[in-house]
Amino acid sequence: MNSKYFFWAKIGGVAVFLFLEAYLVGCGRIDGLPQPNSGPSIPGLPDPVPNPPVGVVSNADGFYVQHMQNSKYTYVSHKGNATMSERCTANAGELVSCYVEAQELDLYIQGVELQYNVPSTMCSYFVVAPYYYFKGLAGEGPTTVQIDKDASGNVGIDNLPTAAGDGVIDTPGTASPTCQYDYSKNPNGVNCCGGKYVLTSRTWDTTTSAYTSVVSPEASWGGRVANCLSGPAMKTQSLTKDGFPIMPIFYVGGTGINSTYKVAGPIDFGKQTNVHAANYWDAADYDASSLFRPVAFQSATIASLSNARYRTNPVYDFICYDTAGEILSEIQVYVRSWTKKAEFNNLVASPGSYQVNGNEPAPWTTTGYFDYYNWFSYGNNANLLASPPQGPGGSYPGNDE
Repeated sequence: MNSKYFFWAKIGGVAVFLFLEAYLVGCGRIDGLPQPNSGPSIPGLPDPVPNPPVGVVSNADGFYVQHMQNSKYTYVSHKGNATMSERCTANAGELVSCYVEAQELDLYIQGVELQYNVPSTMCSYFVVAPYYYFKGLAGEGPTTVQIDKDASGNVGIDNLPTAAGDGVIDTPGTASPTCQYDYSKNPNGVNCCGGKYVLTSRTWDTTTSAYTSVVSPEASWGGRVANCLSGPAMKTQSLTKDGFPIMPIFYVGGTGINSTYKVAGPIDFGKQTNVHAANYWDAADYDASSLFRPVAFQSATIASLSNARYRTNPVYDFICYDTAGEILSEIQVYVRSWTKKAEFNNLVASPGSYQVNGNEPAPWTTTGYFDYYNWFSYGNNANLLASPPQGPGGSYPGNDE
């Protein structure tokens, strides 16, 4: 939504959120905000080691990824599930998963910045592949379209020409071609329907008691699959002619690299949830029919799952390659948005508890602030196929997620 109403509603909502949080924790500082020189920022955890200088490669520190610390928020970066204090590093030959734990409003406003270090002796080539996803179902439309108009003026597809005069159309339709992935007729909607089609228009001829056909030249559906893409990579990367993000590869042999990748706060782009920055999802919410991941991270349509051209990236991926293009080491980062301080504190006290089923810490709920939908609502299941995912407030794919 881009209206003035939505802008002021969002500002008012943030103010209410802050007021309620302050009320619930009492007067004084809001619990969870870092307090320099006042002991650990998060009870139960030691103060994190300050970020090394950006741009200075350290062979001794190894291949690592960690968030850039900031006095405005309290995030925790860690490796694995057993502890919150293990640094996110990967040795040669390792593929590791790491997590950045962020509280909801911090992430919504501040975003996150990730620092990475690759030793000069680690690899020859290096790729940073940011996260991106489908915010609505997208795909290529049918290549052929047929529209019939029977003797009574009814429009659709008539599979029984001899019954055309009775005013019954087998599959009612519209007088113009339509594609299920085209949302452009909705306010602020986009057209995510790609490809071309040939239209055959048939009209019942009462003199011959048969349909006459007119075949139109090939036409475009007018959109493209990439119009339904969203996520940090769509903001930070160059795009192909098809609209997909490009992940450049850098030569780092003998030099290594130390740099950062920054994800702006979702509020900066008018987003209504933290999905833009927080890519974590709970595999326990998905069964075999979903291929163990949300549809938002699959190919454009259910029918084209094997089409590599339409794949997305569910992780913040940092990959080391040798000169033959083989992966030497890889770190995959998940940013997790916590909607309840109590659950965040439970995570700190008992690492690994976030693997339990449930809305928290999955991490999105359908009732929490800004939590209109979680990745489960994008699940590849019968409900999805019967009713494509809708945006906040009962809107449609193509609106701000």
